[in-house]
Amino acid sequence: MSEPSKGRALGAGPGQKLHEARMQARLSAEQVAETLNLSIQQIAALEENDFARLPGPTYVRGYLRNYAQLLGLQPEEIIESYASVNGTYPATRPSTLTPEREVTTRDGAVRFATFLVVGILILLAVVWWQGRSSRSVPTESAIQMQEQSTDAKASVEQTQTPPAPAISAESADVAASQSSPPEVSERPVPDVSTEPPVADVLPQDSTLTSSQPAAARDTAQLILHTRDTSWADVRDASGNKLLYMLVPAGRRITLSGVPPFTVFVGNPEGVGVEFNGKYLDAAQFKRGLVARFTLGATASAGN
Repeated sequence: MSEPSKGRALGAGPGQKLHEARMQARLSAEQVAETLNLSIQQIAALEENDFARLPGPTYVRGYLRNYAQLLGLQPEEIIESYASVNGTYPATRPSTLTPEREVTTRDGAVRFATFLVVGILILLAVVWWQGRSSRSVPTESAIQMQEQSTDAKASVEQTQTPPAPAISAESADVAASQSSPPEVSERPVPDVSTEPPVADVLPQDSTLTSSQPAAARDTAQLILHTRDTSWADVRDASGNKLLYMLVPAGRRITLSGVPPFTVFVGNPEGVGVEFNGKYLDAAQFKRGLVARFTLGATASAGN
């Protein structure tokens, strides 16, 4: 292969510097072309500043950079020289650069983004706190259901093992003073195996009586007052259920039967009993969540 054609004059541009440096390095065009993986024609076009024969400015700048590095020249000087000849960008770069505006917290966009993030965090904290409170604090309906479940369990225990009627001190003295056995009454004994039906809903003022005939034994009255909804189980001396239901709040129920009366109520704070002209608060007999007590002919005692 021959040296690049000298028919085109080497004018101003990077070609003359590259040619002179190659000659000083005693390198042939073939050696440079083989090292840079270019053709002899491309090396000749670079040294003759005939850039129209090359693919484009981007490729030309890459060729010039590699050629300059091979010959030990400064690539920036060679590329600036090419730019001054080809007009791809100004030969001189501006000496001063306009500094970018610093973003501070005074900018409206920054303040808005900050407030938005803080608002989202506050909203998430409120939602988390409400969810935690709803899980940790039981609702009023849950408390009522728990109390009703406890009362129902206690009523089942009461039904399975009915307490023995309490014997007052006065009745014990009378029984001890009697030396002769009691006369056998020929009056028929009422059947207590069947319990009187109790209505599910009672009127505001209700009167319930025992199924035992009034002529068989002396009867008495017991009045139940409910300030709150409460479970009530009232039985007379024969074990007859005078009342066995969940009584709504604000009811006054009059019960008639043979004393002593065995009274079992849930939610005793909301129940009062009137017997023999005396008013008793069921809360004074409270044991846990329920109250159980017995009212005789002239005295009352708790279990």
